[in-house]
Amino acid sequence: ADSTGPTTLVIGRLKKTSAKSLLRIVCGDRGDELCDYAFVPQDRLADGSLRNFRFGFVNFKNPADAAVALANGLGRKRYTVRVADVQGVHENIKEFWEKAEQRGMTGDFTSECRPIVQESDGWTAIPVPKHLEALVNGGEGQSK
Repeated sequence: ADSTGPTTLVIGRLKKTSAKSLLRIVCGDRGDELCDYAFVPQDRLADGSLRNFRFGFVNFKNPADAAVALANGLGRKRYTVRVADVQGVHENIKEFWEKAEQRGMTGDFTSECRPIVQESDGWTAIPVPKHLEALVNGGEGQSK
């Protein structure tokens, strides 16, 4: 873990929000500059719509920016902000797939339900690990 402070925060009391919207809530239009990971856990209902659990995670590139977000509570009373148990992009991605495996890979792993990370060409859903591809979406693996 980074000795200069936490970088991953949990944002609570979200309404229907995507990972990209969460970046806007947390960072305004500076999401690309400040963050490199965002995730809003959600599942797909029988009618095909997505439902989230009213919380999400963001990872800041710089602990100082995370500290500011934590201190000012995003400047809006509606949201709760706390330090996440799992810190860092790689650790959070590892945790996502470990939890998915523990749950027997039940759930929706299409790109809109996976965490997003910032790559050189923009934000993209994390790739499905090779050893899990056959278990994801009937072997469809990478969509988009």
